[in-house]
Amino acid sequence: MILFWKLGCDTKYTLTETQFVNGLAELGMETSSKIKSKMSSIKNEISNAKDFKKFYMWCFTYMKDPTQKRIHIDFALPTWKLIMKGRYEYLEDWIKFWENGKDKTIPKDVWGQFLEFTKDTTFKNWKDFDPGAYPISIEEFVDSMKN
Repeated sequence: MILFWKLGCDTKYTLTETQFVNGLAELGMETSSKIKSKMSSIKNEISNAKDFKKFYMWCFTYMKDPTQKRIHIDFALPTWKLIMKGRYEYLEDWIKFWENGKDKTIPKDVWGQFLEFTKDTTFKNWKDFDPGAYPISIEEFVDSMKN
């Protein structure tokens, strides 16, 4: 996913010849050995919060159907599992919340605010959580965790 992001891909499962050839050349990855050697440095590009957020938000746009404003949970949940693994202690609970919920699509604001929510260190436990400006689905998730 990181490589597709760096190559400027914008449609799920699609890599154009131009994106492949020009993108790899711009990244200095013209051969398979250069691709292998540079992948770790590309992965490191999302180690800071600012670049990870850019990548994270790109994932929403990339994985949703281009004709829709929301991402279906069939694409959102595996994407969260892939890109958020090790970044959020309650990721599996979040995934189960969506699997068992009534909503089958996730709007962009929930996608983006979830990332902000995972950084929220203002509470020591679920009882101290103040929903503030979070979308209702995040508040409902917190309520489910309180129970």
